[in-house]
Amino acid sequence: MRLYIYSHLKNGDYLFKGDGGEYSLDSDFYSEAFEFAKIFHDEQLSFETGMWSDAWYNAFRGDALLTSIQGIWLGGHLSSWIAPDQIQKFAMIQTPGDKSASWGGTHVFVTKNANMQNVKPVLDAIIGQTDKQNYIENNNEYGIESARIDMLSNYESDFFDDYFNQDNENEILKNSIKDIPIIRTHPMDHYAEYLVFQKYYPMILSEEITIENAIIEINQILADRLAKITIN
Repeated sequence: MRLYIYSHLKNGDYLFKGDGGEYSLDSDFYSEAFEFAKIFHDEQLSFETGMWSDAWYNAFRGDALLTSIQGIWLGGHLSSWIAPDQIQKFAMIQTPGDKSASWGGTHVFVTKNANMQNVKPVLDAIIGQTDKQNYIENNNEYGIESARIDMLSNYESDFFDDYFNQDNENEILKNSIKDIPIIRTHPMDHYAEYLVFQKYYPMILSEEITIENAIIEINQILADRLAKITIN
């Protein structure tokens, strides 16, 4: 579900906002997304497990997993502690289509009321690092890459990790980050995501509700909640 949604977003899009400017799920787009996800569920092609769980780890350690759509950060976790003995079992490819998506690790939020004296050291540690060698030696124990392109280890050259099946990781990374869309956010995004992914998604999979009715209900709940709150 998230794969379909995130991979179709364009620069300037909201997650939940119709063409008319209202804060809601676009009916056609989200119908396609739910239908896409339900096919995988009905055909038993999905592990139906959340990330960072024993079932998720064991999927990488076993033999039933065909592919997993994740961020490039997963490579370091796989080789260091999730499945370190699965050497050259996995290959890395760019997601199909024109768009890549950010799957976390590239977002920094600072509220307007934040004390910048406290925030600045944190931002410097995340995106202000300029000593590449220091970063590689002290901040990359688990293969997690910096959010800054110029801090990536060996970014300018080819990089073949013996853990993967001889994929040029830097080439894949550079191709993937060329067109990651800049997405606009809304104060109700977190609540809308809860409704879509946690409350109604399982109900659609179990056929407790139709996709059409789920979208109608979600949009009504969002409209009612938005009418009761003030957003500065």
